[in-house]
Amino acid sequence: MKFDISRFPLIPNRHRMRIAMASLGEWIRGLDFTLPDRLYDRNRNDGAMYYASPASVLQQIFSQIDISRFPRFIDIGCGKGYVLWQAKKYGFSQVGGVEYDDKLCQICRKNMKRLKLDIDPVCADAREFQNYGDYDVFYFFNPFVDEVMRQVIDQILRQCRGREIMLVYYRPRYTDYIETCGYFTRVAKLFDPVNKYDIHIYQGKLPS
Repeated sequence: MKFDISRFPLIPNRHRMRIAMASLGEWIRGLDFTLPDRLYDRNRNDGAMYYASPASVLQQIFSQIDISRFPRFIDIGCGKGYVLWQAKKYGFSQVGGVEYDDKLCQICRKNMKRLKLDIDPVCADAREFQNYGDYDVFYFFNPFVDEVMRQVIDQILRQCRGREIMLVYYRPRYTDYIETCGYFTRVAKLFDPVNKYDIHIYQGKLPS
């Protein structure tokens, strides 16, 4: 029988040691990005956890985006804000975030303040957020179950009418609606070798 260390959360392995060292370095600086956090919406049914996306993979993602054409970036389900920080460092002129969980949103705000970044994440239900029209690039790290994902995409379609936009879908579990609505073409497929997740990048011109 093969030994599965993942069943024993107190036993160190390379992944857990990497998280521990990164979290310690952040703690010294007064930050909190890397430490995983169980999401607090108990209505979710997919065992969701917050994890920070690897910086190297984010750089690959951003390199696929022409920020002169798509300069405004929002992370939908932004958690503690690591992606917001990296997007700002990369050069997006406007960076925003939406986070449903109040605890994670408060941590995100503290991180942004500590880094002296003019980014104020909104604590809200992404289905009810009314400012998607202010952005060009929409980033998702598997934040929703299928039904909610469809409703959020509908909001984006409605609020961004007549514009060209991009979707970044990290760990793309519910792509059917994006790929069948008729507006988007997948322009890149990347891979996160740390977490073994695919990343799909879509681009599309929405009707007026």
